[in-house]
Amino acid sequence: MYHVAKAFQNLRINIPNGKGVLIARNDPRIQAIAELFVQLQELRHFADYDPGTVFVREDVLENIDALKACFQTWQTVRTTPEGNAFLLSLLLWDKWAKRP
Repeated sequence: MYHVAKAFQNLRINIPNGKGVLIARNDPRIQAIAELFVQLQELRHFADYDPGTVFVREDVLENIDALKACFQTWQTVRTTPEGNAFLLSLLLWDKWAKRP
């Protein structure tokens, strides 16, 4: 999921094996969702593996609010072509990357 989200932060989404373009012009709302996923995943990594990491309550609450807004945004884009490509990519990204 992380690798797909990293790719979907961009305006243009290439198929991971470098043999084509999946989306020529990504929806900015999908980009924002992908960016938030990457940020939260990285914070989760710190929480799990860096015992010196300290989280400030205010920051955590802001992240929760951002995530709530993200879920609302997802409801508006999930049936768009870009939303469908995002979901399909979650399923097939690794297979596409292995194709010759």
